[in-house]
Amino acid sequence: MNPSTVLSPLRAAWGLMVVWLLLCVLGCGSSGPYASLADANGAYQRGDYPQAYAFAASISNSGPSLDRFEAAYVAGLAATQLGQDDKAIKHLKRAVRAYDKQMASDAGVMLGLAYARQGKDAQAAETLIAAAPRQSDEAQAKAYFHAADAQQRLGRWASARDYLLLSKSTTQDLSLVAAIDERLAVNGFTLEIGSFEDLANAQAAAEKYDVVAKQIGIKGTRTVEDPARAGRVRVHVGEFSTFASAASYRQPLGLPDAFVVPITGR
Repeated sequence: MNPSTVLSPLRAAWGLMVVWLLLCVLGCGSSGPYASLADANGAYQRGDYPQAYAFAASISNSGPSLDRFEAAYVAGLAATQLGQDDKAIKHLKRAVRAYDKQMASDAGVMLGLAYARQGKDAQAAETLIAAAPRQSDEAQAKAYFHAADAQQRLGRWASARDYLLLSKSTTQDLSLVAAIDERLAVNGFTLEIGSFEDLANAQAAAEKYDVVAKQIGIKGTRTVEDPARAGRVRVHVGEFSTFASAASYRQPLGLPDAFVVPITGR
């Protein structure tokens, strides 16, 4: 038998395999053309956040590369703009490990704020405090303010006060100073039953939930003037040291939609 008659089919099969491998390297497992970091940044700058996220996330998820950390940061920013905090957190947790320390700090601030939006106050406070030192004065002041806000929700009043004062000493923003002063006066949380224009209705609600509060062993109701709407009265029930403990009494009180609000001067 002529050896060439045996090798020819083998050569043909090998050639097909090489072509297939090249095609896979170039396109297998890809949902479209390769997107660069410049593509992701360009999409973000023009406000095309879905496209920016798609481009940046593909690079962030692709494994180690020179662009991976910056892509993770862009993906986190785009996801934040889209209101998708779970996706933002996933990529920002990667971006905080960037070799560029300023980028890592910026990503940390965004990550801390995303944690805060999800009610993950311990993670929010820790992340914001770690990220703040590399921020410019005003950005640093805001990071400390939001960290203190998270600590108040956790009932860490002394630490919250320290970071509020640190924030106040750093900022020149009068609106932030006013917000800090309001927070410095906070010493607990309560559940707001509602805001009433009719004082008789406010009194009826206060009496009703005062009875319920005493039955379940918490402090009763009180009425306060509504600072946002003249002539109206807010009815509050209970006094709590943490946001979570206040929220936990919504169901026992029969107030599933009640707002947890800060209180001062108990």
